Amino acid sequence: MGFRLSLLSLAVSLVALALAGVAIYRNTYEAMIMNNGSLLQNISPDIDSLESGEVSILILNDKKKNSDKYLSQQLTQESCVFSAVKGVVDSAIDNETRMGASLIRLHFHDCFVDGCDGGILLDDINGTFTGEQNSPPNNNSVRGFEVIAQAKQSVVDSCPNISVSCADILAIAARDSLAKLGGQTYTVALGRSDATTANFSGAINQLPAPSDNLTVQIQKFSDKNFTVREMVALAGAHTVGFARCSTVCTSGNVNPAAQLQCNCSATLTDSDLQQLDTTPAVFDKVYYDNLNNNQGIMFSDQVLTGNTTTAGFVTTYSNNVTVFLEDFAAAMIKMGNLPPSAGAQLEIRDVCSRVNPTSVASIHLSLALSFVALALAGVAIYRNTYEAIIMKNGSLLKNVSPDFDSLESGVASILTLNNNKKRNSDKYLRQQLTPEACVFSAVRAVVDSAIDAETRMGASLIRLHFHDCFVDGCDGGILLDDINGTFTGEQNSPPNANSARGYEVIAQAKQSVINTCPNVSVSCADILAIAARDSVAKLGGQTYSVALGRSDARTANFSGAINQLPAPFDNLTVQIQKFSDKNFTLREMVALAGAHTVGFARCSTVCTSGNVNPAAQLQCNCSATLTDSDLQQLDTTPTMFDKVYYDNLNSNQGIMFSDQVLTGDATTAGFVTDYSNDVNVFLGDFAAAMIKMGDLPPSAGAQLEIRDVCSRVNPTSVASM
Repeated sequence: MGFRLSLLSLAVSLVALALAGVAIYRNTYEAMIMNNGSLLQNISPDIDSLESGEVSILILNDKKKNSDKYLSQQLTQESCVFSAVKGVVDSAIDNETRMGASLIRLHFHDCFVDGCDGGILLDDINGTFTGEQNSPPNNNSVRGFEVIAQAKQSVVDSCPNISVSCADILAIAARDSLAKLGGQTYTVALGRSDATTANFSGAINQLPAPSDNLTVQIQKFSDKNFTVREMVALAGAHTVGFARCSTVCTSGNVNPAAQLQCNCSATLTDSDLQQLDTTPAVFDKVYYDNLNNNQGIMFSDQVLTGNTTTAGFVTTYSNNVTVFLEDFAAAMIKMGNLPPSAGAQLEIRDVCSRVNPTSVASIHLSLALSFVALALAGVAIYRNTYEAIIMKNGSLLKNVSPDFDSLESGVASILTLNNNKKRNSDKYLRQQLTPEACVFSAVRAVVDSAIDAETRMGASLIRLHFHDCFVDGCDGGILLDDINGTFTGEQNSPPNANSARGYEVIAQAKQSVINTCPNVSVSCADILAIAARDSVAKLGGQTYSVALGRSDARTANFSGAINQLPAPFDNLTVQIQKFSDKNFTLREMVALAGAHTVGFARCSTVCTSGNVNPAAQLQCNCSATLTDSDLQQLDTTPTMFDKVYYDNLNSNQGIMFSDQVLTGDATTAGFVTDYSNDVNVFLGDFAAAMIKMGDLPPSAGAQLEIRDVCSRVNPTSVASM
C-alpha cells in the first residue's frame, strides 16, 4: 500500500507540474498572440477546459478539410506562389535584362554549396556570423538578393497562410528567369527548407571556378552526382549574362584565344563587365557555337572542347538548340533537388537574409510542452495506481472518481495544438520533413518487401504509375475497381485487363501509411508515384525526388486508357503524337521507353504478328525455360534497371514492335545510341522524365479527393453534405 501511495503521490506531482506547464502555455500563447496575431491564427485552445480535465481535443478542420490539408487545393495555392514570384522576376528583368542571368547563377551558387538550402542569402553579422556572400567566388559577384527579398515579400503579401522557403523562391526565380530569356520552362517542385547557417569555405571548395581544368570540373560535378553530359548542359547557363573583367579577363581564367576580345571595352554598358557569349540577353545555343569556334571567354568553358566526350556534347548542343534546352531544363530540375547537408538545422525563414530569431516566448513554449509530455506519463501512473488501490481498498478513495480519459485527452490536446500550429503555418507547402519521411519510409518498406518476394513486381509498379498518369493525369484513376452496373473503371480496359498489376501492393502501402503516420493524409496517386520511384531504385536505377501533393479522382476513363496509352503495335508517328500530347519531347519519350529494361510482357499480347519485332520472332516463343510460360522477358536482364534494353535495340533484338521502331528514325536512334553508350546518361534522363510524368495534372474540372481506400471513392456522407 505504501508503495502504491508513493506512486500516486508521484503521479499527482507530475500532473501538478503539467498544470504549471499549462499556465506557462497560456501566458506564452497570449504573449505570442499580442506580438504576432497571425502566428497562431485558426488555433484557439480551450485552456480552461484543459485545466479542469475536460475533453479538449481541437482539430483545425473537419475530416474532409483535414484530409485535403496540404495535399489538396494545392494547385490554387501553388499558383499563388508561382504568380507572386514570377511578377517580381519579370519586372526585375524588364528593368535590367542582365538580372535574369544573375538569378540563375544565384540558384546555382546556392545549390552547389551544401545543397539547395538558401544559405547564400544569409547576410554576415559582424563578429558573430560569416556567410557565403563574401567568399571569393561570390564576393562582389553574385547578385539579385534584393529580387529574392522582394519575391519573398510578395508571397507573404499575396498568399496568406502559405509558408514558402527562400530556397524554393530561388528555384522558382531561376526557372522564371530562364523562361523570360527564351529558355525552356520546367516544373519546380516546392518543399525545400532554409538552413540556419552557411559555408564560407564550402563556396571556395565546392563551386566550379573559371580557372578549373576539365578534370577538376568533372570531379566537382561528379561530387554532386551529375553526369558529364549534365555538366556540359549546365555550363550552357553562360549563354546569358556577363562576368567581371577583374575575375574573367585575367591569365589563367580567360581562354587565351579570346584574350584580344576580352578587353572590357568602353562600348559595353558597364565597363567592368565582359559578356559571356555574343548574345548575352538571349538563352540560346550561341555559347556552344562560340566554343566550337574557340571563342569561349572563360578557360573553364573552352576546355570543354578539349576532350572527345565533352566536345561531342558541345557539338550536339551547337547543332540542335532544342536538345540543349531540354537537357538544360532536366539538369536544372536535378540540381534543384540537391538536398541540404546531413544533420543541417532547417527552418522556413521569415526574412531570407537572416535566420529566424529564437524568442523567449518560443523557449517558454517548448518548456511548457515538455511539462505537458511529462504529465501524460503522470496521468498513466495515476490511472494505474488508482485502479490498483481501488482493487485493494475500495473505500480509500470513495467519492473520488477522476475522469482519466478526459484528463489524458486534455493534456494531449496541448501537444495536438502545437503540431497543428506547425502544420497550419507550413500549410501543404511545408508538411515538415518528419511526416514526409514517415510516408516515404512506410511506402518503401512495403515496396521493398513486395519486390523481395517477386522481383517482377518492381516493373509492374513502375508500369502502374505510367498507366495512371498517361490517362487523364496522375489521379489514381487506374486503382478504382469496377462496380457492377454502376461504375466502369480503367482496370478492364484492353491495355490493362489481365495485364496491369500491383494493386494489392498499393493498397498495403496506403494502409501502412495510415497505420504508421497518423494525421498525415496522402493520396493514392502519391503512393503510386513513390512506389514507382522506389521500384526503380530497388532494381538498380537512379532514385529521384517525389513531391507530394497529388489528389485522387472520383472517376476513371475506360476509353481514355485505349486512346491515350502507347500500345505495343504503335508505329513511331503514333508514339510521338501520344507523348507530344502529354508535352514530352522525343528524348523524354525514348528515355521513358527504357522502363522496358525491366519486367515481362504477356505472350498473348506481345508475341503476335503486328506487336513483335519480326527480327526477334524466333526468341519470342515463351519457351518452357521461362519462369512463367505465359510471359516474355522484355530484355535479356529483366530484373536489372540497366541499359541492356537499348543494347538489344541496337542489335535489332527489341521484343516489341513499338520499341524496335525507335531505331528507324535518325533522331530517336541517336538517343537510343546515347543511352546504349552511357548508362548514367540514361538513368539521369529517365529520372528527370519520371519527375515530369509524375507532374501530369488531372483533367480540368475533375472532381478530386484524398481517398481513404484506393480502390473506391470516398462515400458522400450526410455530414459532409
